[in-house]
Amino acid sequence: MHCDDCVYIYRAFSASKDARVDRNASLFSDRKIHIIDFAETTRLGFVRNSRENGLLTRVFLYACFLAIVIPFHVIKSKRDDVHLFMDLECAFFGVIFARLFFKTCIFDIVDPYGYTKIKRSKMLSQLFVFIEYCYSKMARVTLVPDQKRADIYPGDIHAIIIENIPILNDSVKPTLAAHVVDKIKAMRQEYSTVIGYFGSLDRQTRGLGLLLDFAQANPDAAVLIGGMGNFEVELGSCDLNNVFFIGKFGQGDLQTFFDAIDYSWMYYSFNDRLHEIACPNKYYEHINFDCPVITSSIIPQSNIIVEYNSGVILEETDTVAILRNKLDQFVRTSFVDKYAENYPDDYYSSKAKELNDRLVSG
Repeated sequence: MHCDDCVYIYRAFSASKDARVDRNASLFSDRKIHIIDFAETTRLGFVRNSRENGLLTRVFLYACFLAIVIPFHVIKSKRDDVHLFMDLECAFFGVIFARLFFKTCIFDIVDPYGYTKIKRSKMLSQLFVFIEYCYSKMARVTLVPDQKRADIYPGDIHAIIIENIPILNDSVKPTLAAHVVDKIKAMRQEYSTVIGYFGSLDRQTRGLGLLLDFAQANPDAAVLIGGMGNFEVELGSCDLNNVFFIGKFGQGDLQTFFDAIDYSWMYYSFNDRLHEIACPNKYYEHINFDCPVITSSIIPQSNIIVEYNSGVILEETDTVAILRNKLDQFVRTSFVDKYAENYPDDYYSSKAKELNDRLVSG
């Protein structure tokens, strides 16, 4: 492997919204990294992708990105360059052109297409699971964030498991104003229990309604929420004094958040089968920040959370009263050292070696 070789990483939306892009890039420290994504700033010819464009224009640009831009980069690359596709959409043409032009390609199945995009038709969902399986067999190497993801396919895809362990950058500066930070810190003194949720504000899948109901029924407890999404309207109009909505935040603010809370809210809806193979970033955050989680029994990590006593597990029928009872009964113990055996400091360097060995061996 030569230092002037390149790695092209393809994402079908803005790479800045997916921390796994940076984690994948870290696996190739001796290569030059090129990120090819479909972001708001992406230009195709004289036209820039923008929300201001009409639907037909955006669909056309997206099709051009997948069918022209990606194959173009594959074809013009050097023989020893590596192409890493992080969506089935990007892989659809990219893997085929990589095979046709004898280029090395990696398929990272971040989220199974049949589980995330096709939910109403089980037959169609299974068809895309099979299509994804075929593409994994065409790629030189397949990556998945958890073994559960690999197990959904009809055969062994011989995947390398690279979990969503965050790479925290201490150089990232906080974005919150000083008066907001002071308000967050004061919550610790004012309330007996503080629960925090920091992420996508999705109305259907994150149990945020249950979290607000908990705050309403327990005025001695507080809820701290940060993020953006379709639940912002409800949060903006919420008149509960013990609910604090921060809105947009940056990675550099996480330490401030976790210093102020007793539990991290990591609820996953029982109505989405994708959650049966979930790989939550918050699972790794609760280890890194030594903060117990409140999560659902549907996710595969719930068993180890129980084993290591690192959180509270909710069932589908649990009510606000049951949640309060479980929190009252939870006895916190040290759990970080237990997880450390599974996630050593050299995790990514060892995975980089495993990936390089697989690429070299073919």
